[in-house]
Amino acid sequence: GRRTFQETVFVGVESERGFNVRAKIIGTGGENMKFIQYATGVHVKVRGGPPPHHDGGFAPESSEPMSLFISGNNEEAVKKAKEYCEDLVTTVREDYEEFKRLPPPPPRPSHSHHRRDHGP
Repeated sequence: GRRTFQETVFVGVESERGFNVRAKIIGTGGENMKFIQYATGVHVKVRGGPPPHHDGGFAPESSEPMSLFISGNNEEAVKKAKEYCEDLVTTVREDYEEFKRLPPPPPRPSHSHHRRDHGP
């Protein structure tokens, strides 16, 4: 049989209210995963992290750190995919740092009282 090469890249960022790590890793419509799989031809899967549905039935899984699991039968391609995944994780971490630095948006008043667009 053919050998399978595997790599794991840990994300190292936890989802918080307003910051969905899984969504950022996968990309809009799965575009990040599709890009890496298309560019390298290897399989990439998001593992661990909190389960998408909190039914309470998945307690053991939720304690597992989120990671990207890469597998393929071409060592070079798997290495390349790992580089893409590391770049992606770095980007998500930078987004997260930014998210932590920004104060939460202030509640917007429903209408402003200080509008002087029309003269008296």
